[in-house]
Amino acid sequence: MLRGSSVHEDARSDVTRVQLSRLREATTAYRDDVGALPTMLADLFVRPPSIPAFDPLAGKGWNGPYVSPASGTYSVVDASGFTTAYGAAGSPAWVDGWKHAVVLQLPTTPGLGKKALEDRARLVSAGPDGSIQTSPGTDAPNPLDPLQVGDDLVLYLYGPPGP
Repeated sequence: MLRGSSVHEDARSDVTRVQLSRLREATTAYRDDVGALPTMLADLFVRPPSIPAFDPLAGKGWNGPYVSPASGTYSVVDASGFTTAYGAAGSPAWVDGWKHAVVLQLPTTPGLGKKALEDRARLVSAGPDGSIQTSPGTDAPNPLDPLQVGDDLVLYLYGPPGP
């Protein structure tokens, strides 16, 4: 028989995996409308100033919110890996089963083309310990399925990552 805490952790993991899949769909819709990935997940909730509103004649522009409502706000906690690279303090966020913000991690490898960048882009949940352990250089053997890095849950947006 499973202990209560194991059941709760399994449920939190399952909820987080579903949330990551939903965010992947929303991020894909954003990319289709705008022509590029968002720079952070807050862009799915609030139109970035540099992105034009949706133009129905051209079929392009921000046509969000892509997910709603936000289930929390982003907190910058550098020691836990929640840096300003992933969002601004207080911006809308989607939280995982452990009540930590999910982040959009874009690779930082110099010289990557647009396709290679998109192939390596991923959603990261910090998992139970609340600390992001996934580095921007981590690649997955099967990027269309969630994987674990430490206790992080990671879901690639597209894939597979190329060389």
